[in-house]
Amino acid sequence: MICFKMLRRISIILFFFHVTLASQERKSLEASAVKNAPVIDGILSDEIWNDLNPATDFTLIWPETSQGKNVPKEYETTAYVGYDQDAIYVAAILKHPHPDKMPKEFSQRDDIWDVNAETFFVTFNTYNDDLNFFGFQITSAGTLGDVYSSGPIVSDDFLYDTVFDAKAYISSDGWSVEMAIPYSALRFPEKEVQLWGLNFGRKIESLDETYVWSPVNVNELKYHESNGTLTGIENVSPPERLFFYPYVQSSINLQKGLGPAASYTAGMDLKYGISSSFTLDASLIPDFGQVAFDNVELNLGPFEQEFSENRAFFTEGATLFKIADGDMGGGSFFYSRRIGEKVSADDDLLENDEQVFNFDDTPQLLNTIKVTGTTNKNLSIGFLNAITDKVDAEIQNSSTNQRRKKTIQPLVNYNVISLSQQLLNDYSSISVLNTNKTGGDGLYGNNVAFVADLFDDNRDFNIKVKAFGSKTPSENSKNGFRSGISFSELKGNFRYNVSWWGVDKHYKQNELGYFNFFDHQSFSSRISYQILNEYGFLRKYSNYLWFNDTRTFHSFDRKLWGLRFGNDFSTQNLMVFEADFAYASKTRDYNKPRTINRYIEEPENFQAKLVMQSNKNKDFSYRIQWNNFAYFKEDFEEQKSQNRLNLSTLYRFSEQFSLALKSNHLNFKDDVGYLKTLNQDIYFGRRDIRSVENNINLSYFFDSKKWINLRLRNYWSRAKYDQTLFRLNDNGKRIETDFSILDFDPDTNFNIWNLDINFEWWFAPGSNLVLLYRNQLFNRDTATELDYSESLDNLFDQSTQHQFSLRINYLIDFNRMRRKNNSS
Repeated sequence: MICFKMLRRISIILFFFHVTLASQERKSLEASAVKNAPVIDGILSDEIWNDLNPATDFTLIWPETSQGKNVPKEYETTAYVGYDQDAIYVAAILKHPHPDKMPKEFSQRDDIWDVNAETFFVTFNTYNDDLNFFGFQITSAGTLGDVYSSGPIVSDDFLYDTVFDAKAYISSDGWSVEMAIPYSALRFPEKEVQLWGLNFGRKIESLDETYVWSPVNVNELKYHESNGTLTGIENVSPPERLFFYPYVQSSINLQKGLGPAASYTAGMDLKYGISSSFTLDASLIPDFGQVAFDNVELNLGPFEQEFSENRAFFTEGATLFKIADGDMGGGSFFYSRRIGEKVSADDDLLENDEQVFNFDDTPQLLNTIKVTGTTNKNLSIGFLNAITDKVDAEIQNSSTNQRRKKTIQPLVNYNVISLSQQLLNDYSSISVLNTNKTGGDGLYGNNVAFVADLFDDNRDFNIKVKAFGSKTPSENSKNGFRSGISFSELKGNFRYNVSWWGVDKHYKQNELGYFNFFDHQSFSSRISYQILNEYGFLRKYSNYLWFNDTRTFHSFDRKLWGLRFGNDFSTQNLMVFEADFAYASKTRDYNKPRTINRYIEEPENFQAKLVMQSNKNKDFSYRIQWNNFAYFKEDFEEQKSQNRLNLSTLYRFSEQFSLALKSNHLNFKDDVGYLKTLNQDIYFGRRDIRSVENNINLSYFFDSKKWINLRLRNYWSRAKYDQTLFRLNDNGKRIETDFSILDFDPDTNFNIWNLDINFEWWFAPGSNLVLLYRNQLFNRDTATELDYSESLDNLFDQSTQHQFSLRINYLIDFNRMRRKNNSS
């Protein structure tokens, strides 16, 4: 019934938004067939480049306050496209007035934007839908990057990796680029005559400006929504796309007092083009032993800590699975870290005089498959399936020494489906997603999401509607629901947004997602102002005023209301500043008590955030951020306050050698935190929290294909209680009670150390070798009398875990092998 009502409302909205599509003049470039493939060395010496149509007249896209400006004559840029039956060939001539001073900093693959180097890029929208596109990049230092996206580019899109060849060459008047992009690196329709969306771009780092061939006014459109067209490609057939990625890995773990533990694994990933439009990715015997450490912190809140996904299989080309994420409560509809997450052996599994003898808390990932693609009717489809093995624990009786085996978690199956249909115009879409988790003991959770993201044909306005449903029989006998709607004006100096979203008390998303709200709804409005052209010393400036009122979903009781006023600006010397100020009313926090329909009152507060960032193109750059929460009208004459200081610096010793340092400091006084629930009484303690996090990242590049990197993270946090205990009343107030009621010491001293040193070598296209050394230390105790340095000294008294590992990944391109065999 809910879905029917929602679809009826959406149909009315679609009718309202649908008007006649206005045609737009688009730049066009005709590609020509070439008889002989060029030598890819970055030098445009092959005759074919003289016979191709040039793409010229590049205009500025970023910063948007100068959009449309022609590229300076001394930075004149020209690009070319040719093709044969095997590949697309791209070349560019990029003039520079001082090639000897042009930045050419080395960086890792795909790290092409936050690096002090020039970048040339090309994007192909092979279905000409202004949505899905493939991008290929190269920097002036020769670093390669590639991207696949279904919308605005996000960082995860750069985790898409394919095989193409590109070289850069520095000349006396600038630099030049050649690329060979095999058809196996693209997906395109099987047609006699192709019509693709196309754009070229150049980032001029010393000017901090980016120019594109097909003009894009990003004050009104996103980059991917304004392509030129590429014509002239005819009689080419999508090749058989079949790639094998076998790997071997060997590792040894060492720890004082324990014998060395060696392991050897081998497996294979597979990428297969099911058709010209769809690709199957499969991981057989997956192993993620070399993924980065998680940034674990001391978690004193009511919710689990959310971690980034570091496994390439789940991040590559994952845009389709994130359509329902963000805004309207945020969260992740599909949180891939659920797949293979650690499980716990609870004490209720144990009988008298028993203890867990042997237990591996991480399920083995047996296999994973993913299918993604777009049909000729602009329907984007994504499907993901993963299976984890059962988890057993050996339990031993301490008196008899008898052991028994207990299954903690059965074999579990995970499914995710995403369908997104473009309709009405080049910008609008409706999407349906489903996540499903089942095991040997039945259904864990089933969630469905509907998203309508609609624009008028001139893209002046946007309306977005979301609706979610959940079924979690193990946790809730009733199905849950949440939804939201927002309306935004998108153009002009002044813009506005109004939105509402809410979630009932039955909705659960955390079997295969991440979402923390419960019995909650939010009303908000936002008005913003931004300059559309440079003004005096200001390169960019924008501000906003945001109002929010939150209430319970069922009883409509107010939780809090608040205001925020934000300012962001950058100057002509590339300095960046932020200044945000906010007010939050007295708050009813329904999460801290960990009990349904109970809340604790939090005092009013003012917030301030100040940021200053220097010119990131300099050899030395820095960023400083200060946050302050000032509370008032506290109970019990408390002096609650919160200060956070984040410092980061980057020093480039040369184009090959750089050092980045980050240091974050938190000081939280008189925080009131949950301690325990006893006989329906809820108890809180008052504490001071201090934390320090230091990060070091040291990189040395031998060239664009070989580098060594050191990453160090040390995080320390201390929660020290003042021996004051409160019991929570039904009205959210606290009353002081006897601290001796507690049967444990709540003081916490938490320290963790992670060190990675890795050497990486891309010895062939798509193939690399990674030699890794890592160690880690962890300690949690009640020694809150220790400060940061003393706690660090104490941490090194712990037994260090050392790991050495070697992994070799090798790409086998079936299509290339077949061509070689045929030619021989």
